[in-house]
Amino acid sequence: MLNYQLAVLVCVGTSHWVQIPAGCACVCRNLPLGTDSVNLKKQLLKFGAVTYCRLMSSKTSATPTGSAFVKFVTPLAAQRCIQAAACDGEGVIYGGSSLNVLLAVPTSEISKQSNKKEKEDKRNLNLAMEGG
Repeated sequence: MLNYQLAVLVCVGTSHWVQIPAGCACVCRNLPLGTDSVNLKKQLLKFGAVTYCRLMSSKTSATPTGSAFVKFVTPLAAQRCIQAAACDGEGVIYGGSSLNVLLAVPTSEISKQSNKKEKEDKRNLNLAMEGG
């Protein structure tokens, strides 16, 4: 039996947190703007069972962004989808577009990355003001 570590993923456009097994969620980019979640889910079933597919939209205008979160039942299915999208040949095609599929990053990792970027500027900015 596989031992899954739980990761927390925030779905944009919703106000709740969803707990998923680590390695099961993918982000699909370069989707046509008229994409339907049901048809995208059907397209990705060839890689493995899909729990849900959520299309992302802009918070301000509610227009589609051309990306989606897809949760597979197993991490193996998610890896198959990522590997198929990374192939130089055909890749994963949906609606005439070649999809860019990546493993979703848990929010705990996002917060670690954002903490690294927010380092304080230690330069003496008073000297810059003296010049002009």
